[in-house]
Amino acid sequence: MRDTRETAYVKGATKKETRPRFNVGDHVLIPAFGEIKEQVPHSVFWDEEFGGWLLACAVIGVHEQNYILASERDFWEPHEEGLWSWWILRESAEEGG
Repeated sequence: MRDTRETAYVKGATKKETRPRFNVGDHVLIPAFGEIKEQVPHSVFWDEEFGGWLLACAVIGVHEQNYILASERDFWEPHEEGLWSWWILRESAEEGG
């Protein structure tokens, strides 16, 4: 995966066709308000209407495409556009270094 938007978030995707990228208790990062924030999901669940996995780190669920594992921070470049955030794999990570 070169871009976290490549996750199954399109309408029509099913829970049977995909697995969540993250687990309860993982340390994840999300770009928000010009910062990178670390969060820990207390729930991971499937959203039928949206067609994707959501992480609940606070009160609401946010699509998994907004997150990366905190341990992989050096491999990803964040992009933020309001509520729509994602990560792109850095070229150095694609080349294996």
